[in-house]
Amino acid sequence: MFTKQRKLYIGIILLNFILAFIFVSFFTNSVLAEDGPLLIEKDIILKNGCEVKDTNEETIIFPKTDSGSVFLGICVLAVAMEQGLINDFKVINDPNLGLYVQSVNGIEPGSTEFWGLWQNGGFANCGIGCITISEGDTLSLILTDWMAETESTRIVFHITELVSSLELDVTPPLILLTGSNSINLDVGGIYTEPGATATDNVDVSVAVVISGSVDTTTAGTYTIHYNATDVAGNHAKEVTRTVNVNTVPSGGGGGNPQPDLKTFNIQNALKYLQGVQSSDGSFDNKSDRYTDWVAIAAAAGENSSLKSSISNYIRNNPLDSSVAIENERRAMALLALGINPYSGTEINYIKKIINSFDGTQFDTNFINDDVFALVVLANAGYTASDDIIIKDVAFLISEQDSDGSWFDSVDITAAAIQALKPFESVSGVSGALTKATSYLVSEQNNDGGWNNSIFSTSWAIQAMKALNASWTKNGKSGLDYLATQQATDGSVSPSSDTYATSSAIAAASGKPWSEIMQSVEKPVAPDNSNNNSTQGNISENTNPITPVAPVVCLKGDLFSAITGQVCTAFVATDSTNPLSAKPKINPTPKPKITKTKKAVEPESPPNTDTPEINPNPLSAIAANALPNNSIPQNIPIALGTVSGIILLYAALKKFLIL
Repeated sequence: MFTKQRKLYIGIILLNFILAFIFVSFFTNSVLAEDGPLLIEKDIILKNGCEVKDTNEETIIFPKTDSGSVFLGICVLAVAMEQGLINDFKVINDPNLGLYVQSVNGIEPGSTEFWGLWQNGGFANCGIGCITISEGDTLSLILTDWMAETESTRIVFHITELVSSLELDVTPPLILLTGSNSINLDVGGIYTEPGATATDNVDVSVAVVISGSVDTTTAGTYTIHYNATDVAGNHAKEVTRTVNVNTVPSGGGGGNPQPDLKTFNIQNALKYLQGVQSSDGSFDNKSDRYTDWVAIAAAAGENSSLKSSISNYIRNNPLDSSVAIENERRAMALLALGINPYSGTEINYIKKIINSFDGTQFDTNFINDDVFALVVLANAGYTASDDIIIKDVAFLISEQDSDGSWFDSVDITAAAIQALKPFESVSGVSGALTKATSYLVSEQNNDGGWNNSIFSTSWAIQAMKALNASWTKNGKSGLDYLATQQATDGSVSPSSDTYATSSAIAAASGKPWSEIMQSVEKPVAPDNSNNNSTQGNISENTNPITPVAPVVCLKGDLFSAITGQVCTAFVATDSTNPLSAKPKINPTPKPKITKTKKAVEPESPPNTDTPEINPNPLSAIAANALPNNSIPQNIPIALGTVSGIILLYAALKKFLIL
């Protein structure tokens, strides 16, 4: 009898262990689900206050009188909408649940789903309309199925800065024209855009976007439009200028012949640049930006004297920056001057560029750093077979708009064409180039230029050259437009800007950036047997040499700065790099986003990168059901299994020995 009872006890214990193991396995597989796909992850500079309309078109102003803070979760969505980080969102003001998010970017929850709100990795203790935000917080919206206890789409915002103001900015900027609002010209005359300025009650500066064109070869009335938007999203009242192009009386002669078109004079432009150069070889009070662009112009115009003086300045004044776009611009200047960006100065700029790659793109604040990274790496030994190139090209193509442009910008679209052209064999590039070409052709003005801008026109010309194309409008080319903008001293009017003049020189040379820059080999694996390295020499384009495994990198690197391959071994200091014995310098935090769209680097003037759930009814269910991402999925299974084995062993020993 005792033996049967003991066997019954043992059977019950074994059954309990089996059921416990099944429960633990089910729980860990269902509840501890992996994160769903990441739709958006962006940095946010949060303002203190916002206005939001709910699905009933009722406007709600935050903070409200009972708000615990002026910095609220709902305003994170409002700012993300203003900056173009999300396309739209809908919030429902439920009398029982309060304000909660119904959809983001058109993604509506299913019948058993809701947008879960998370703050700093934990389920939010308050709804989207009342949750308080601090600098450094991370706010996440996760599409959650409360029935299946699974997650899908994730949207993540990192709050990098809180911006305070005395009151919510609802006042639009004011646009003031420079000069008269009406201009009269004769046919064949030259229209010089006087420009405009915008003032705002909160923002220090607001850019004015100018649109419209004037065809001085055809009599008629033309309208130029001026618009501006402040950081809060307030749109200024549009201001216009009328330009009347009048027919010149013939005086009894035989008609009104077209005037002879001017030609842009590169040598006069180079002389102008030499005339404004500082004695140390720099430009514009030691400006790295302007000096680098003049270096590219000097190489394009083949001015050896200007190249030599800038080379000396750059070697003596290295640019030690953590900003990707600055390192890329400096690398372009070095390659144009014939200096190796790996080893020609005390800073390895290619390594700094590679280290800014996060596995998807270079840096995360702008798209122009991805464009110029490709421009540089194409001349630094990287090819379409390199993983880092394939990934960045894919990211860049994913950012292209349906009309073929990038952010409706002639400048960035032209730059992207130059960046993608060397990697045309990568999947998707050919189609992207075709769409981008159509966009630039459609944006050309009757005077041959683009956007009434030296910068847009210059980069568009270089894109055209990269494609071996020829674009004209009304019988005029981009070079015809640049010629009309050149002053008698060789500079480009109206700004007499060294950068504007440099851009025009590069375009007038008929060379894209890839031809202005020389090419260097990607350094091979270290060879300590020969200290007389020739890696600082400029060479012809060659295929990179793949080193023998392992690929040794600094701790924290994803890709080798020497080969571009995925790292397989790591060291604490840069002992593997023959170009530098210095320890690795970690990049400083990325610059904060302050613009609605990711603007191309030197563009002037700009042509312009969670359902709130009330905690009472739903938060307890969601908090217990949703995964804790900080716990590895295999730990509960392992602990449950080991515990079960130990208990089973103790029970068997106890009962069987009896």
